[in-house]
Amino acid sequence: MSDYSIQQVAQQTGVAISALRYYDDEGLLPELQRLPNGHRRFSDDDVAMVEFIVCLRETGMPIRDLKHYVALAQQTGTGEERCQLLEAHRDEVLAKMTSLESQLGKINSKIDLYYKALGK
Repeated sequence: MSDYSIQQVAQQTGVAISALRYYDDEGLLPELQRLPNGHRRFSDDDVAMVEFIVCLRETGMPIRDLKHYVALAQQTGTGEERCQLLEAHRDEVLAKMTSLESQLGKINSKIDLYYKALGK
């Protein structure tokens, strides 16, 4: 198992050091270890969790839902509830994608109109 500094994780994941600290402070990285001097040390599992947090955040999951997911993940027998939470989020992402596709179509139509008016 590897052991990474916060700087290494920031560089590897593209997540700002301040965001990594925030995720830890919010309890989203419950297994994160600290050295006696207080410096955070990330395992491979911690890095994978950071990457999953980024995925969920970039797709619009609120911090409160992330906290709920992490709390569930710390308990045994919560697989079904975790799955339901992720399915609900997936459904929201799919709805956003459908909406964005529709909006993109409108934007493309407007661009086409401008190009036609310009004789292109």
